[in-house]
Amino acid sequence: RSEDGCPWQFSTGAMDKLRHQLNRRTQAFLDRLAPHTVGRWLASVVVVAVYVWRVSRLHGFYIVTYGLGIYNLNLLIGFLTPQTEPDSDEPALPTKSDEEFKPFVRRLPEFKFWCVAKTASPT
Repeated sequence: RSEDGCPWQFSTGAMDKLRHQLNRRTQAFLDRLAPHTVGRWLASVVVVAVYVWRVSRLHGFYIVTYGLGIYNLNLLIGFLTPQTEPDSDEPALPTKSDEEFKPFVRRLPEFKFWCVAKTASPT
């Protein structure tokens, strides 16, 4: 019961506790899922295939699908671009032994890319 006596409303303390418990369980699930890259992406491909089949079967949701495609393309571009833009006048690899090698660091890491793309899938 809430403070005002309504039996169908939760108190804020109970809701915060429930939200915290749900967040912990979700994070634990994502932590267990993180090393399984191939399985995660195969499941995502299946979800997208089901969505495409559903859109083609219903002959609708084209604008939503177009928007989702643009959003996923933006995520892909973020995944493929480097975190820092390299200077065009410097060579990409070190030419002398005293120069530092700077590895390719993505602007959007793979797991974060998958999480956001999974959240954007409507099925």
